Amino acid sequence: MSRIPQISRKTFDNFYTDRLSKDNEEMIKHLKSLDFITLGENVVIVGDPGTGKTHLAQAIGNLCCEKMITVRYFKFSELIGKLSKESSRAGMEKVLVSLSSIPCLIIDEIGFSSSLDTRTSDLFFQLIDRRYDKGKRTTIFISNRKPAEWNDMFSDEMTARCPLDRIMDMYCN
Repeated sequence: MSRIPQISRKTFDNFYTDRLSKDNEEMIKHLKSLDFITLGENVVIVGDPGTGKTHLAQAIGNLCCEKMITVRYFKFSELIGKLSKESSRAGMEKVLVSLSSIPCLIIDEIGFSSSLDTRTSDLFFQLIDRRYDKGKRTTIFISNRKPAEWNDMFSDEMTARCPLDRIMDMYCN
């Protein structure tokens, strides 16, 4: 049910840390502990292509499964498709309630989508806002682009700032 691809199972044991700085090695240890999930902290993993961001996110997700922590993995485009395909208010509400209650939601490839329309931008904000309001809900974001560069995905700057405010709350404080 996690939706994590298992063709080539990603784990912390098969994640290569030889190119990491000491600070990043410490961060990997912290991520492997899953303490951030207990605290409901968000995680943003940013880096160049081929640096292991998706591997790391899937390793976290697989470890969650082993520890019986509910997790869902989506490519950003898949998540947006899931949100936008629901045309009825009841269908949208069901998807939002379901995704906002999961202890760990992993969203990969943020920033690869073309601009979202106003409705889809609003639905994405609603999801992030509900997860934020519930507390103790971790969302992991993976991107080649820094969060400050995500603005152009959304219908306007204000619509972009609202979810980014929720995503980066732990970082900003």
